[in-house]
Amino acid sequence: MSDGLTSKQIWAHIDTGHASLGVSGFDFVAFLATGITLNAFADSTNIVVTGSTRQIADVNGTLVNPSGFTPQ
Repeated sequence: MSDGLTSKQIWAHIDTGHASLGVSGFDFVAFLATGITLNAFADSTNIVVTGSTRQIADVNGTLVNPSGFTPQ
Protein backbone atom coordinates (compact mmCIF):
# COMPACT_ATOMS: atom_id res chain seq x y z
CA MET A 1 0.00 0.00 0.00
CA SER A 2 1.23 3.46 -0.74
CA ASP A 3 0.17 7.03 -0.09
CA GLY A 4 2.50 8.28 -2.82
CA LEU A 5 5.33 9.05 -0.40
CA THR A 6 5.77 5.92 1.68
CA SER A 7 4.99 2.26 1.03
CA LYS A 8 4.02 -0.55 3.38
CA GLN A 9 4.33 -4.21 2.49
CA ILE A 10 1.28 -6.11 3.73
CA TRP A 11 1.95 -9.59 2.33
CA ALA A 12 4.80 -11.48 0.65
CA HIS A 13 5.41 -14.90 -0.88
CA ILE A 14 9.11 -15.73 -0.88
CA ASP A 15 10.40 -18.03 -3.63
CA THR A 16 12.97 -20.41 -2.17
CA GLY A 17 14.40 -21.26 -5.59
CA HIS A 18 12.71 -24.63 -6.00
CA ALA A 19 12.05 -25.88 -9.53
CA SER A 20 8.48 -26.87 -8.68
CA LEU A 21 5.52 -24.58 -9.19
CA GLY A 22 4.60 -22.57 -6.11
CA VAL A 23 1.02 -21.38 -5.82
CA SER A 24 -0.16 -19.12 -3.06
CA GLY A 25 -3.83 -18.17 -2.86
CA PHE A 26 -5.26 -15.87 -0.23
CA ASP A 27 -8.07 -13.46 0.57
CA PHE A 28 -7.79 -10.37 2.70
CA VAL A 29 -9.82 -7.30 3.57
CA ALA A 30 -8.17 -3.89 3.77
CA PHE A 31 -9.40 -0.35 4.30
CA LEU A 32 -7.93 1.98 1.69
CA ALA A 33 -8.57 5.64 2.42
CA THR A 34 -8.75 8.18 -0.40
CA GLY A 35 -5.30 8.54 -1.98
CA ILE A 36 -4.03 5.11 -0.88
CA THR A 37 -3.15 2.61 -3.60
CA LEU A 38 -2.77 -1.15 -3.42
CA ASN A 39 0.06 -2.49 -5.58
CA ALA A 40 1.09 -6.00 -6.57
CA PHE A 41 4.41 -6.85 -8.15
CA ALA A 42 6.79 -9.70 -8.88
CA ASP A 43 10.57 -9.41 -8.98
CA SER A 44 11.06 -12.27 -11.44
CA THR A 45 10.00 -12.91 -15.03
CA ASN A 46 8.85 -16.39 -13.95
CA ILE A 47 6.15 -15.09 -11.61
CA VAL A 48 2.57 -14.16 -12.48
CA VAL A 49 0.52 -12.00 -10.14
CA THR A 50 -3.26 -12.03 -10.62
CA GLY A 51 -6.09 -10.78 -8.47
CA SER A 52 -9.31 -8.88 -8.17
CA THR A 53 -10.76 -6.24 -5.88
CA ARG A 54 -14.24 -5.32 -4.78
CA GLN A 55 -15.60 -2.57 -2.57
CA ILE A 56 -17.48 -4.06 0.38
CA ALA A 57 -18.28 -0.89 2.34
CA ASP A 58 -18.04 2.87 2.05
CA VAL A 59 -15.94 5.11 4.29
CA ASN A 60 -18.79 5.23 6.84
CA GLY A 61 -19.03 1.43 7.08
CA THR A 62 -22.22 1.14 5.04
CA LEU A 63 -22.12 -2.20 3.22
CA VAL A 64 -22.03 -2.06 -0.59
CA ASN A 65 -23.82 -4.91 -2.40
CA PRO A 66 -22.25 -6.41 -5.53
CA SER A 67 -23.62 -5.17 -8.85
CA GLY A 68 -26.82 -7.04 -9.74
CA PHE A 69 -27.36 -8.38 -6.19
CA THR A 70 -30.94 -8.11 -4.97
CA PRO A 71 -31.50 -9.27 -1.39
CA GLN A 72 -34.57 -11.44 -0.92
